[in-house]
Amino acid sequence: MHVLHVSRMLQGLTSRIASLCRMISIVIMAVLSVLVFSQVILRFVFSSGAAWIEEFAMISMMWVAFLGGSLVFADQSCISVTILIERLQEKNERIVRMIFHIFALVFFCFLLIYGVQFAILGLKMKFGASGIPKFWSYLSIPVGALFSILFELDHLLRKASGRQANPGGDK
Repeated sequence: MHVLHVSRMLQGLTSRIASLCRMISIVIMAVLSVLVFSQVILRFVFSSGAAWIEEFAMISMMWVAFLGGSLVFADQSCISVTILIERLQEKNERIVRMIFHIFALVFFCFLLIYGVQFAILGLKMKFGASGIPKFWSYLSIPVGALFSILFELDHLLRKASGRQANPGGDK
């Protein structure tokens, strides 16, 4: 297959994944806001709370962090210092940016591998109040890493095929 064709297929896939991540994150944050607010009311008004809400909040925050973190790479909205890179010639700037994407890919591959191992360990542990296996919170690590890998591959293939990686992101 030609790089351009693979790049377009991957772009379609990553676009759908990014939309799904955004939607899931929004729903989780909305539910989390209501539950945490109700927990505050229960604790301070009625002097009792539901322990499962705290556990749900921990699980939810992990998912939002890793899904949201992968979205940062999807949108290429990472904080970066570009003063040196922008002073390079266009060809060298492109090479340096591709090296960054390769380093990010390597990091996310390690995160995926060790995240899977960590999630498997979570099968043996449970949250105290709800009894939910910690696997469900730890699973957010390899899922976020996998999505980040796909987003970085998308950017690399677009750069390799000479297409703009992201109009709002890096060049």
